[in-house]
Amino acid sequence: MSTSRYNCTIIGAGASGLFTAARILLQRPGTKVALIDSNPRCGKKLMLTGSGRCNFTNSDLRLSAYNTDDPAKLSRALDRFGSSDAIDFFENVLGVLTTNKGDLYYPATFRAGTVVDALRFFVEEHGCQMINGNKVKEIHKDKDLFELVLDDGSKLLSEKTVVATGGFTYPKTGSEGDVKYLMTGLLSYKDFIDFSCSLVPLYSDDQSLKTIAGIRIPATVTLDDGKEQTEASGELQITKEGGLSGICIFDLSGRAVRAVDSGIEPVIYINFCNAEPGECCLMAAVRAKMFPERSLSAAFSGIIQRTVLDYILKKTGYKCNMPAKDLSYDDLVRIADALTSFPVKISSYGKPADAQVSQGGVKLSSLDESMQVKKTEGLYVVGEAVNVDGICGGYNLQWAWTSAALCADGIIGEL
Repeated sequence: MSTSRYNCTIIGAGASGLFTAARILLQRPGTKVALIDSNPRCGKKLMLTGSGRCNFTNSDLRLSAYNTDDPAKLSRALDRFGSSDAIDFFENVLGVLTTNKGDLYYPATFRAGTVVDALRFFVEEHGCQMINGNKVKEIHKDKDLFELVLDDGSKLLSEKTVVATGGFTYPKTGSEGDVKYLMTGLLSYKDFIDFSCSLVPLYSDDQSLKTIAGIRIPATVTLDDGKEQTEASGELQITKEGGLSGICIFDLSGRAVRAVDSGIEPVIYINFCNAEPGECCLMAAVRAKMFPERSLSAAFSGIIQRTVLDYILKKTGYKCNMPAKDLSYDDLVRIADALTSFPVKISSYGKPADAQVSQGGVKLSSLDESMQVKKTEGLYVVGEAVNVDGICGGYNLQWAWTSAALCADGIIGEL
């Protein structure tokens, strides 16, 4: 059984773990840092980010895009290391050319592998010890040193330890919610919120949705969780299971999951036309007058995809072959209301393997401004292992960089 000693050990070589190591080694060359990961290669989950394109930050870092138990601390963290800082680090430290589509920033190659390689090359060139294919089983603290026990029986000693194990989504990449059991004895259960899914498909008991499975359509959706209504826009997808997916659904899914888990059946209202009810009613009235002899399905087919139109007409109680001239004003209002505010009750959601991000983890309020556990000096938690999650659009990776940077700066100041 071998034992090695380091200034800092980092558990998890994903986005936040790699960034922590890179920033420590940039600002304090020669620091003995070890990165431990259960995968044969680092950055496995990061490689999947943004369907492999890696939207690594967003220049519009609004606090409302995040969910956390301590918004004030999150706001301060983003002020200290925000999107411009991340872009500068990738461009001028890692040598990654970046590009943007509006507020969304990507590596110019549009390849997540570019980001993984840049981080890996940098930490390896600066002497980081990469321990791949091995998993940390236990963490113990004895006076001023941490002891990490690995699967192969070896032990590591370090002055500082960073837990960057991620959440519990994409478990095949090694994210299995390890932070909770790893920190047993070092953290109170009151400091932890159980993991659940975010950025995940939502499901309804309404089996009729399966009849329009495969549909992709721009839409605006509103979630009513019994407490408030939240709106999002983007591509809506109807899955083969009869569920709702797409960016607009993902952006509301965290709140929907919390509602379902608390016993509430939230409702998603779908605006298939991205228009106000009155505007939609006028569009329908104009077309009914233009094409009085056509069926409803044919007369309104220029407004919305015909498959969706026929589905909505049937669900609203109209026959698709009914002549447009037979519609009354009240009929037009009713159809317009259905097209702009179609209700879908949400009864469940996807599994961790279907979710892009976890919500839950170590409470942000249980950490200090440098991501150090308040109750355990020298122990830090970063990235998705912390109870901070954001909507689609680079917000979650920005949190990985922000938490890692603050952690690294805190460690450098104490070594």
